[in-house]
Amino acid sequence: MRIAATFVSASGLLSAAGLCVAAVPVGAMVGAPDMAASAPCAGIAAEPASLGEERPGVKVYAFIVKKPGLTDEQFHAHWRDPHGTLTTRLPYFRRYIQNHGIGSVPTLPGLAPTPYLGIPTVWVDRLSDLEAAGADPLYAPLDRDIDELYIRDQAAWLFTREFVRCASPADRAFVPVKAQVFVRQRPGIPDFERHLAEFAKSVGSLPGVIGLSAALPVDSGNAPMFDGVVEVSFADQAQFEAAWGKDGPADALALLDSFADRAASRGFLAQEERVIWP
Repeated sequence: MRIAATFVSASGLLSAAGLCVAAVPVGAMVGAPDMAASAPCAGIAAEPASLGEERPGVKVYAFIVKKPGLTDEQFHAHWRDPHGTLTTRLPYFRRYIQNHGIGSVPTLPGLAPTPYLGIPTVWVDRLSDLEAAGADPLYAPLDRDIDELYIRDQAAWLFTREFVRCASPADRAFVPVKAQVFVRQRPGIPDFERHLAEFAKSVGSLPGVIGLSAALPVDSGNAPMFDGVVEVSFADQAQFEAAWGKDGPADALALLDSFADRAASRGFLAQEERVIWP
């Protein structure tokens, strides 16, 4: 059975699961670690370009559009609870985070925005774990709640393998600000992974970066929405704005233009909230 078809069916597991996460208010900054002391991404500019260490399992992004009639605040609150409480009852996820869009149209300067207000991410050992979750009786109340939160038939998914160049501080209560770049490859450009690694190095070398990862699609039986993902984390929005700038980082975006279709790529600025976390 094709995995994507499974989730676009009546069960709609991934969009449901994607919407469920913890009860930390948007904008809350919880116990930020001492970034000067940890400097987890220092030195990337002097190192060879690399996507980083490949992590086991499958990393799945869900993309969700809020239900008409909800305010942004109502959407974020409902996503955390009851949806978050329902999601944590499913025993199939190794890790689960909720990326709350910052602003009504979460915008990453230099890239086109998405229509989504939330991009949840779940890690599983294998794609079949998602099918098992959708068949579990514990999933039924989650599925019923979908239509209270987002537009079911506009949800989308991206199934990937993850690479971590430098991990952000591991504290579950930490709430970083994250720039997510979803890349579409420009036709006729070879060696996409090398180019993506060079782009990741460029954004990872920005001042204040505390986390850098990338992702590449896995075969799920359907054409992927994007050809690659780069995610870069900052301690807070002020650090992001100082590093990224009002027009985006010129050198990094020039690299992106050398191998990607920037008009078809997308940017998303989010607050990362950690729900199921080691």
